[in-house]
Amino acid sequence: MSRPLIGIAPKFLPSDDGPTELLGARRSVIDSVRAAGGEPVVLCCEDLTQASDALDAVSAIVMPGGGDSDPALYGETERHPNLRLVQPLQDSGDIAIINAALTRRMPMLAICRGMQTLNIALGGSLVQHLEPSSVEHWDNVHDIEITELDSLTAQVVGSAALIGVSFHQQAVRRLGRDLRITARAADGGVEAIEHTTAPALGLQWHPELQAEGCPVQFEPFVWLVDSAKRG
Repeated sequence: MSRPLIGIAPKFLPSDDGPTELLGARRSVIDSVRAAGGEPVVLCCEDLTQASDALDAVSAIVMPGGGDSDPALYGETERHPNLRLVQPLQDSGDIAIINAALTRRMPMLAICRGMQTLNIALGGSLVQHLEPSSVEHWDNVHDIEITELDSLTAQVVGSAALIGVSFHQQAVRRLGRDLRITARAADGGVEAIEHTTAPALGLQWHPELQAEGCPVQFEPFVWLVDSAKRG
């Protein structure tokens, strides 16, 4: 069987030589998709029309990590001073891809920022900046507890506690519609969500950074590619 095409939402980055933005994807995400049997394709979408056209060519979606989201997307006009790398085109493009994928019931793996954007797209909100707690969420490795044993999350990564690589200062606050929380950190922070009817899995940690040598962290990509093959 040929490799299914797996779309990866792009990262919008400012260019060194002017206002033109660069589009790309993390090598670790690309490598994880390919190792799981998929063929990664970086998408270029800024609105719902472009996203719908792009999704015609792929069988599943990865929404990867990235910068912070604009709090205006969930109705907050005041920005925390520590917000970083807020990109309007990133926000609009990511939400367009998520909405198009959910409409098609296309398999989706949403990682870190991707999970947060999935929540925003469905009417949820975020903690703009995490205050210090018993768990350090920025540039750290910490324990994660799977809280819902009947979940897709448990089906994919198992029900045992696991350790994840964490790089985020924002977090899910108000849960979006048709989503459920399926894993938490020791401080109560949301570590996984999933859609109740669509094949969409959100992980706050970065499985791609541990996938090569850690079977549990590789499993989300196996699930995504296998789901794409099944159509």
